[in-house]
Parts: sequence; structure tokens; C-alpha cells
Amino acid sequence: MTTKKRKKQGSGWVKIQTPQDLRTAIQRMLNKILMGKAPLDHAGTFAQLANAWTRAYQTEMSLLEMKELEARIADLEDLKRYDESKRNESLDEMQRARKELKELMKQWR
Repeated sequence: MTTKKRKKQGSGWVKIQTPQDLRTAIQRMLNKILMGKAPLDHAGTFAQLANAWTRAYQTEMSLLEMKELEARIADLEDLKRYDESKRNESLDEMQRARKELKELMKQWR
């Protein structure tokens, strides 16, 4: 007689720290409902879980957009600082050139 070795399953606990983790947990629950013997008996639960999955997805996308916007703002601020430093350098050069021109004009008179 042969015995089948069953894979040990984890405790079933899922650590939820991000919207992606929440979506994964909800997806598992939705799959269990769909794979059950009477999925229509759980239609209300399915609808609520589907709405929760959608909200988690929207939250995740919002977070990604926020991160992208923050990165773009940081890039723009860096460009602004660079531009200001270049302008200040060119102003300093113009002032030096003006001083030299005044000195040359004094010497020429």
C-alpha cells in the first residue's frame, strides 16, 4: 500500500503590508469562492471582495503615480537649481567683464 505524501501547507496567514499584498489575499479568497461547489451561494461575498480588490488596485496605482510625480518634481527641482547656478555664474562673469571694461576705459583716458 502506498501512501501519498501531502505537501505541508502554511498556516494560511498572509502578511498584509501593501495594497499588492491585500490584492493577493483577496485574489486567493475569490479563487476559493469560484472553485467551490456552489459559487452562486457566495455571490454577495464575491461582489464585496471584488470591490475591495478594485479599491486596493486603485490605491496601488495612486501610490505608484505619487512616487513617479515625486521623482519628476525632484528632477525639476534639480534642473531649477542647476539653471539658477548657471545664471549666477553668468551674472558673476558679466559683472567681472563690466569691471574690467571700466578699468580699461579709465586706463585709456
